[in-house]
Amino acid sequence: MRRGRFISAVSSFTFLFISFTEVSAERAESTEAAARPAACGVEVRVIKGAQRRGQYRFKRLETGNFLTDVKSQLQPLPYGSYKVLEAVEKEVRLGEQVDFQLTGATGDSQRLGVRPEKLLGKRVQTQINWEDAAGGPLLSTKLRMTNGETMVLGTENDAQSSTIVCIKVACKTE
Repeated sequence: MRRGRFISAVSSFTFLFISFTEVSAERAESTEAAARPAACGVEVRVIKGAQRRGQYRFKRLETGNFLTDVKSQLQPLPYGSYKVLEAVEKEVRLGEQVDFQLTGATGDSQRLGVRPEKLLGKRVQTQINWEDAAGGPLLSTKLRMTNGETMVLGTENDAQSSTIVCIKVACKTE
């Protein structure tokens, strides 16, 4: 065998060996993570967004200290005032669903299901199912949320108000 072919064969073998080792390490990490499901804190806040009479778009955002973390997400919405209706925190394991019974802005009963499915670096893949009192879907989606940060979702009740839900999922491996 000539020297050029031998070096080429060794280089190919080295590349394959390194690639196989990286894939094996990734599998080992995912298997290890699967063996230790993460504990996740899920925080849900229900907010009523309302317009002021005679105002189409109120530029000044009126929130209490309880909403400062989501102020930038509420700012573009067409509401001049926000009222926190309820706030609930629950613990759940990664891959399991936690259900919240909520009261919407108009007093209607709603159900919110949150399932943190898996950790993807600094993000948590999360399934969200939001239903009205009759079990009809308001929202069903899968999101990649930044771990520990709040996501704002909403439904419009009428031209004057909206039910807004703030969801925070914070997972940590054990």
